[in-house]
Amino acid sequence: MICDPRVKKLARLLVRYSTEVREGDEVLIAGTTASEPLLREVHREVLEAGGHPHVRLGFEDEEYLFYAHARDHHLDHLDPLALHEVETADVFIRCFPDQNPHALSSIDSHRKQRRARARRALTERFLERWGAGELRWVGTAYPTPALAQEARLSLEEYSEFVFACGNLDADDPVAHWRDLSRRQEAICDRLNRARTLRYVGLDTDIRFEVEGRTWMNCDGKVNFPDGEVFTGMGGTVHLAIGAGIPTTGSANRSAIHWDMLKDMREGGEIHADGELIYRDGVFLG
Repeated sequence: MICDPRVKKLARLLVRYSTEVREGDEVLIAGTTASEPLLREVHREVLEAGGHPHVRLGFEDEEYLFYAHARDHHLDHLDPLALHEVETADVFIRCFPDQNPHALSSIDSHRKQRRARARRALTERFLERWGAGELRWVGTAYPTPALAQEARLSLEEYSEFVFACGNLDADDPVAHWRDLSRRQEAICDRLNRARTLRYVGLDTDIRFEVEGRTWMNCDGKVNFPDGEVFTGMGGTVHLAIGAGIPTTGSANRSAIHWDMLKDMREGGEIHADGELIYRDGVFLG
């Protein structure tokens, strides 16, 4: 099967950089038939790294069919096999939802919430093992026709966009991500010393306490592509309500995690303890 060389680079980056698969690692690889070309290459890379790949391949409308036909006992069921995987896997590599993003639009929200509550123990154990350094994971974007349509682009245009975001046209994409990691670590160091933050922008002026919280460097080792220090992405700021990440010091427990984004590129500012550290979408200094 002929494969775009950038897909091969992406697979290698996910295995060798993002999750640093080692000999003997149990590696769960998950996606759907739409992302099969990438899953095949990840499978190959895991074997070459000495790990043990285990592929979980979903099919189109699998989630919709579940909700359309599930009874109450299905919604309340915690999959013991999935729990076993969370308890025993060393690495998870997953393609983000890569098929119809509106497939569940007609499903009653209460049914989705009920299933999320049933799976809470699974989510919390996953986060616990990740926070303890027992589990490494990454979720990745992959260009598919459904997502290209959602972006109002051709598949070729959308593919170019996704691969460019990952810097996958470079001879050595890993070098780019290591450099980004170093630059973002300096931002995390500054924010870890802050006690209060203030976000200022069009129709926005919000102040909150951050003392005791840990800022994390999202450098392509959890989400890919990335470029975030949790609440500050290039050109935007991102706040979330609901479930928190324990390793940041958050004690929030919830079945939801709801993101809110604010464009800061025109007049946006962030002040840490009264000091201006960010303006017009760029960190200063």
